[in-house]
Amino acid sequence: MTGARKPPIDPLTGPTTILEGRIVTMDAANTVIPSGRVYMKAGILTAMQSADAPEPAGFSGVSVTRTRGTLYPGLIELHNHLSYNALRLWAVPKKFSNRDQWGGIAEYRQRVSGPMTIIGETPELLPALVRYVEAKCLLAGVTASQGIALFSNAGVRRFYRGIVRNVEATDEAALPEAATRIADVDMQSASRFLERLKKGNCFTAKEADMGLVVINGVPRFGTPALFSALKVSGETVKIGSASRRLFLTQDTQDPQVGKISLSHAAEALRAALKKLPVLAKKLEKPKALMRGPSRDGAPVWRLALDEIADTGVSVRPRLPLGHRHTGARALAGAGTLPLSQIVQPLVLDPLSVAGDAEFLPSIRAQRNLPPWLAEELVSLY
Repeated sequence: MTGARKPPIDPLTGPTTILEGRIVTMDAANTVIPSGRVYMKAGILTAMQSADAPEPAGFSGVSVTRTRGTLYPGLIELHNHLSYNALRLWAVPKKFSNRDQWGGIAEYRQRVSGPMTIIGETPELLPALVRYVEAKCLLAGVTASQGIALFSNAGVRRFYRGIVRNVEATDEAALPEAATRIADVDMQSASRFLERLKKGNCFTAKEADMGLVVINGVPRFGTPALFSALKVSGETVKIGSASRRLFLTQDTQDPQVGKISLSHAAEALRAALKKLPVLAKKLEKPKALMRGPSRDGAPVWRLALDEIADTGVSVRPRLPLGHRHTGARALAGAGTLPLSQIVQPLVLDPLSVAGDAEFLPSIRAQRNLPPWLAEELVSLY
């Protein structure tokens, strides 16, 4: 007798909705519908068609929400170390020729791998971290990304369940699980990959341009006007000077994440980053080195940061460069001094570029970016 298939991580329970606007279908012909409607029911996009076409069956009497905007499919990122998105962009001290080189330097341990080790091994911070970095995804229109992995002292690996779809764990036949390699990008040659980047086919909308983000048919981020039209409430956030709403309730998300608001998550992370040396010292005490079950027999979870500690899984693709592959497994967590002696207080990375006066200057100053690319990135804003 075979066991029943597990239910989908994101059950198809979304509302019946009609959105009207200019539709970019992203089909093979790059079809754009100047005035169209998107029909969604129970988490399924039922139809995309001209606004004057007859409505599909099952949508009679459903009010039309006029977005006055352009409708795109949700953005999917197949490779992003989401956990690190709480940290500010690191200003590298010199130009590196490949990513094998920076993981072992002292400043990287002080500014990046050390702080993430401390946060990742402090269980009470993990729900706040998940809430915060997922909200950053939503603000940018990202509806699916890599998962945030956990690793237990019992050798078990699992993913946090949150709002943003996880391309690595769906439990859904209609949404096959994806790997980290982006199939339609020419990655067999570093020079050809660079030429692909120079084509400049970038999505140029900014966070402040996002009027609505929908996942599984459920509005998750948007303007107060559209949230009101869709009869959704939510937590208020600021994108620069503009007000937006976030709706973060979901039955299937991890209960610990569901209990925490974005504002409380940000407050917890700010406080933790300010006292990193204190948290590191606490972890260095003998009782914090326990690797067996907790007192109640439950596993003890930490972030599975594959580049800091060997968790048995590597999510980084090894791209060929000349006659060798980059990304040799040199772990960045090693060091002679305890973390409490090297880490310093840090500042939480803001939710959006619109609220971060330092981001664009830091991009322009990045020594690892070719000057033309740095200027192109800055010009997008």
